[in-house]
Amino acid sequence: MALGATIYRIEIGLSDVDRSVYETLDLRVARHPSESARYMLTRTLAYALSYEEGIAFSKGGLSSNDEPPLAVHDRTGLLLAWIDVGSPSAERLHRASKAAPRVEVYTYANIAQLRKEAASRAIHKVDAIDVWCLDGAWLDSIEAALDRHTKIDLTRSDGRILPGPVFTDLTGPKLGDILWVMKPAGRDKFLVGTGPDGKVQEVTFNPKDSSYTVREVADVAETQAIALLPLKDGSLLLGTSPTGALYLCKDG
Repeated sequence: MALGATIYRIEIGLSDVDRSVYETLDLRVARHPSESARYMLTRTLAYALSYEEGIAFSKGGLSSNDEPPLAVHDRTGLLLAWIDVGSPSAERLHRASKAAPRVEVYTYANIAQLRKEAASRAIHKVDAIDVWCLDGAWLDSIEAALDRHTKIDLTRSDGRILPGPVFTDLTGPKLGDILWVMKPAGRDKFLVGTGPDGKVQEVTFNPKDSSYTVREVADVAETQAIALLPLKDGSLLLGTSPTGALYLCKDG
């Protein structure tokens, strides 16, 4: 039985200074069974970095010689931009440049190999093809944090693509309206001081499924638990507001 595509929700906070494009893109991206994470992430980031009216993922772009992974069309259906990913052959680039007035390539491959391939035959308007290189290590770090709902900050300025942080939503119960302070409390464990309920809660993170569980450690009369200091004997110093009280809390 054939495997189906995996759908990811990827939110990209785009600051493209070079093009004066500032957008928050909320994308649903299908990763096909034969598609590497690097390729899927590169075509997703290419969508953001080439974002304009009429851009779309191509239905046959992953396996078709006649369609790119992404394309820009005007309202009449005219092809305005062919956007390729990875290491397209010189023949493919030639065909792309004949088909569209603008050709872009986003790659994580060795740029020297891409240039060598491009020099293997004549390519129509080869000097007009824009090539953007994405750092493979950064793509791998996104893959490591990749969940069904991932957030990425992406910036381009002065011709440079600047990697940003990757955010993954964690699933678990609400901790409080205000999270004042967080302190490490062991492997995958954290103590969190909250308000306006004046509680200290122990959060245990499960990296396998990006979830967490919560155990209440302390509940004081003041509304804000704003300072925490775990002590070597396992007890906890807790500073509060608005009275500025200091408590020594011993678990159990």
